[in-house]
Parts: sequence; structure tokens; C-alpha cells
Amino acid sequence: MTERGARRATLALCTLITVPLTPAVGQVTDASASAAAPPERPAIEFNRWKEDWSVLADPALRTEPLDNLKYIPFSSSDPKSYMSLGAALRERFESNDAPFFGVGNQLSENYVIQRAEFDADIHPNGHWQIFAQLQDDRAFGKQNLTPVDADKLDLEQAFIAYQGSFGDGSLKVRVGRQEIGFDLQRFVSERDGPNVRQAGGHGRSDDPAPRAAHDGEARQCHCHGGQGQSRHLCVAAESGSRSHREGRDES
Repeated sequence: MTERGARRATLALCTLITVPLTPAVGQVTDASASAAAPPERPAIEFNRWKEDWSVLADPALRTEPLDNLKYIPFSSSDPKSYMSLGAALRERFESNDAPFFGVGNQLSENYVIQRAEFDADIHPNGHWQIFAQLQDDRAFGKQNLTPVDADKLDLEQAFIAYQGSFGDGSLKVRVGRQEIGFDLQRFVSERDGPNVRQAGGHGRSDDPAPRAAHDGEARQCHCHGGQGQSRHLCVAAESGSRSHREGRDES
């Protein structure tokens, strides 16, 4: 065999030996990473009652400073029996150069609106849930206050919920004062844009049938208007050039 032929044979042998080993090494790495990955921590939800912090039943996973408040166990044998405390703070600066569509002698306004929320989520076991949330809404520097701008410390949500097996599926029932966004939220909305969110007395149940959710009509929405103002739907209209900066802190 010539020297050139020997080099070709050696090169081909190296290729055959090396290429099959590459996927195997990658598979081993992926498998090791998957096995070592801890359970995921729950994300902060728009609706705080949806969060499930029972994963923190494992003390090794309590790595954040406030985890002792996010998971307060009631039982050493049932990780689904616990209480979780939470809070959220939203600060927003707004500048409005034409309040009330520029009609009258209304001057431009620069102000800060603040929303503070505090909640307690109690799970006696894996089926029952008791949720309560306080909300404090303030508008600093705003002269023309509307019902959606300010509402000092008030009860925003307080409901009891149950979920469990029902036939071949599951049943979920939630009754009490709560925020509900129905469908596209054109008629029943949580109203997150303005400072004061909207809540009311609702009953909701989900049965095993697809898309079978039943909502009771809100008896009273979270809106504090004057005499003769509807308490079921509150609408605020604003115009002019508006800019805002928003900050949010949640735990």
C-alpha cells in the first residue's frame, strides 16, 4: 500500500470511530442534566390564587429569602396542607395634558397611582382552598379622582374553592367575592388597566364536559360611585396625550 493510500485508510478509520461517539456523549449529558434538575418553582401569576407553592415542602428547594412565608406547612405528612402569604406593589406615573377632553379650564396633570395588594392562600388539603386578598389603591397628586383611581384599604377577594374527582373527570367549584374575566372580558372584566381592579360576588363551577364553565352573575362590582351611578359596570373615559411609567414588585 502506498503512503497516500495508508493516510486515506487511517482518516476513514478515525471518522468511523469518532462520529458515532458524538450523539452518545450528548445523550448522556442531557440525561444527567434532566435527572439533576429540581422541580420548578411556581411563577408569579396574574391571579395569585392560581399559584401552587406545595413544591416548597422540600426544605432543600427553599432558596429564596421569603420562602418561609410562601410555604407555611400545616402538616408534616401532607405537603398539600399549607398557607402561603403574598404581596404586590404597582407604582405608575401618568401625565395627562388634556383632562376631560380639554373642555373647561382643566389644567394638565402629573400624578402617581399606586396599587398595593396583600393575600393569604390557605390549603387545608389538596381539595379545599380559602383565599383572601386586601387591596389599597391611592392616587398621589391627582386632582380629578374617579371611582377607578382610589380606594383605600378594602377587601378585594374572599372565596372558598373545592376541586376533586367527579366521575371520569374532575369538578371545580369556587364561590365568594372574586375577580373574574369572562371570555374576551368585554362585559365581565378584572379591569387591570385602571388603578382599582374590579371584583364581585360570583359562583363558578367547571364540570368534566369540554368548555362547560358556569358563572353566576356578579351581585355587586367593586366600584364606589356616588348616588345614581351604576355599581355593576363602571366605565371611565380619558383623552389627550398620556404617557406613563409603571413599576411592579411582587412576592
